[in-house]
Amino acid sequence: QTDQAMLHVYNAETGRHQWSTKLGEQAPTARPVSSNSYAVFATNANIMFALDRGTGRVIWQVNLKYLPSSGTSCDEDRLLIGLSTGMINCYDLKEPQEKGPDKIREKPSLTWNLKTNGRVSTRPLLADRIVCMGSDDGRVYVNFSDEPTPLFRVPTGGPIGAELAHHGTRMLLAPSADDNLYAIDVFTAKMFWIFPSGAPIRQAPVVAGEEIFVINEAGALSLIEAKDGSAKWTTHTDSG
Repeated sequence: QTDQAMLHVYNAETGRHQWSTKLGEQAPTARPVSSNSYAVFATNANIMFALDRGTGRVIWQVNLKYLPSSGTSCDEDRLLIGLSTGMINCYDLKEPQEKGPDKIREKPSLTWNLKTNGRVSTRPLLADRIVCMGSDDGRVYVNFSDEPTPLFRVPTGGPIGAELAHHGTRMLLAPSADDNLYAIDVFTAKMFWIFPSGAPIRQAPVVAGEEIFVINEAGALSLIEAKDGSAKWTTHTDSG
């Protein structure tokens, strides 16, 4: 997605252009999009779109009433988005049928929403039956994904970064502007470890096998051991 309100889709293996579509009028911000097996979900200004994955045809569009502050996040059944008001909305994408598979809804149905005490810049992370979310209020929120039931909240000392990450099935990785990367057990809410990076962390760490790469706003790139949060090495890039 570009800041010219255009969405372009390419074949990942060949680079061949598949389709492009214009999402209304030009807006100053392009947020990350998400996709499942049948649709691509994007926003432009306060409008959220579902587009046919194969053709780019608009399946539906919804007025969010407020500006989104995170990218969309989805699986086959649910769609989540964070708003500048501090709200996180969760939508049902399918409608149960008496016989046969669930039907894709003509419009998404708002299942639940959650109010945080800050702007939601963190893209929600869906993981089976739970969803993990962050807010500028410095908290990580973990909820059931199909109902508005909170499991726990984890406070940090600063706004949570733009993306969360995970290692395996239990470890949630939350970057914070308080200079730390938090490794949280999503089953118990206990802390596996905390890695002090020395500067605010706004980006999601990158997980590769048993290794975790994280970079802070000062440009310090670290390779972290997943088992205990210790740094194998830290190197400084030319700029933040």
